[in-house]
Amino acid sequence: MATVISGLLTGMLLARTISGVVTEYIGWRPLFLAAAVLMSIVNVILRRALRTMDVEIPHRAPYGEVLRSTLRSYRATPAIRVRSAYGALGFAGFSIFWSTAALQLSRAPFHYSPAVIGLFGLLGAAGAMAANLTGRVKRHTHPMPTALAVALIALAYVVLLFAGRTLVGIVVGILILDIGVQGLHVLNQRIIYDIDAAARNRINSIYMTFYFLGGALGSAVASFVWTRAGWTGVCLTGLGVTVFAVALWAFTSLRGKEAVEAD
Repeated sequence: MATVISGLLTGMLLARTISGVVTEYIGWRPLFLAAAVLMSIVNVILRRALRTMDVEIPHRAPYGEVLRSTLRSYRATPAIRVRSAYGALGFAGFSIFWSTAALQLSRAPFHYSPAVIGLFGLLGAAGAMAANLTGRVKRHTHPMPTALAVALIALAYVVLLFAGRTLVGIVVGILILDIGVQGLHVLNQRIIYDIDAAARNRINSIYMTFYFLGGALGSAVASFVWTRAGWTGVCLTGLGVTVFAVALWAFTSLRGKEAVEAD
């Protein structure tokens, strides 16, 4: 899982860097055309790869039944609900920053061009490294690794709030934020994949639905706050997300509500 997430993060950070350079020298429209071409190539490769896989499907359930069983899993398993909430909050915190980072870096005192702003995506390598390290944590179901990841996200926004108008502050904030968010993400997925090996696809679909809903909501809120309260409001919003995460941790971990995670 850690290896897969590291690959995902590497693609994300390279995409930011490449998009910044392409936007400055060519424009933003070619990015969408290039993405469409790349996805078409991936589709061809994936179809060929899947045809060569020797997988037996003992029981092919109707799609409606699959969806109903997915909902039943969500209702019946506390760990899925808790980790889906953590995922939504973590990606919301991530999106709040990255949705407004270019706006902050393009104005005073930075005045960076799109190409230079794109280079900040390379700092996401810290997140890829954190994913690999988190994958080596043996007691991943213990409350403390989760608490540490949430604390790092909060620390990142404290740094960005008080030093986010300096280059050093932005760099340090990005490093800490990526480590915290990606570390939390790997912890979440390691835990939910331990619940039921036969239902991993359905469990993952629940988690990723909440994960991207959180990210979309974080981006929307960040854009709204930026126009009214600027960088300070964005950082306080990010801290607000960590307050919800801390409350969730206190309610579940300290009171033993996440029973499925117990070793």
